[in-house]
Amino acid sequence: MNQRNGELLLEAFIRIKTFKSEAVVRKPLRKKGNCETLSTVMLDYDYNGDVFNLDAVFFADALEKVDWEVRFPMESVGGQVMAVFIDIYGNEAREVIPGEQLGMGATTDKVQAKRGDRTKGE
Repeated sequence: MNQRNGELLLEAFIRIKTFKSEAVVRKPLRKKGNCETLSTVMLDYDYNGDVFNLDAVFFADALEKVDWEVRFPMESVGGQVMAVFIDIYGNEAREVIPGEQLGMGATTDKVQAKRGDRTKGE
């Protein structure tokens, strides 16, 4: 828990266990391991099921230092959170997580960014 002005703040968190990119590239690179192709995680804390409103961005280099956990204030969480995972090639995967799961920490067991999963018009 973090503190702000003498009060305890509950944290919501998402633990990323597996992230793999299925990008098609012209020159194959060495085989990338788990989470090595993750670039960015973007969150909408109160996703309405229609429009993604960007609330926070987390970069892979920072997430790697904290064992692939995305942490944010529980007080910001609405009914559901949308997480957008972007790989180093610009592909994305999306996951909608019910707000009540975040109080105990959600786990993304298998997130795969695929070519063609890019956000359009959001």
